[in-house]
Amino acid sequence: MKKKYSNTFPKSQKLNSKKDIELLFGSHATKSISKGLLARWILFEERNLQSKYLIIVPKKRIAKAVLRNYIKRCMREGIRKNKGPFEEYLSQKGQYIHLAFIYQNENPIKASDIEELMKKGIKKVWHELETNY
Repeated sequence: MKKKYSNTFPKSQKLNSKKDIELLFGSHATKSISKGLLARWILFEERNLQSKYLIIVPKKRIAKAVLRNYIKRCMREGIRKNKGPFEEYLSQKGQYIHLAFIYQNENPIKASDIEELMKKGIKKVWHELETNY
């Protein structure tokens, strides 16, 4: 029987600690996931902790706040729908991750395209972790 994953994105999974964000951006390289999306992450080898996600839509790329908020909402939805198997894989290995997705397109795109972009992004990060860590 398949395990049912939690399809929620609670506040506890949002990366909002200034210390953690500085650690994330201080020492690790950025990977281009696909056209329009970058990812940064730190992998931790501790148990009983929760993976956390950060979503960034730069004001320099998308000037209007309404569009930035729309894109962030769509990115959160993409993470919420696709993070279950990825987090299960990490928990089996006794790891957790702080992961930042940075939107790089100059123009906003449709919600379905953003969700697909996030799905590909999570899969690419997963593949990178399997091959390099």
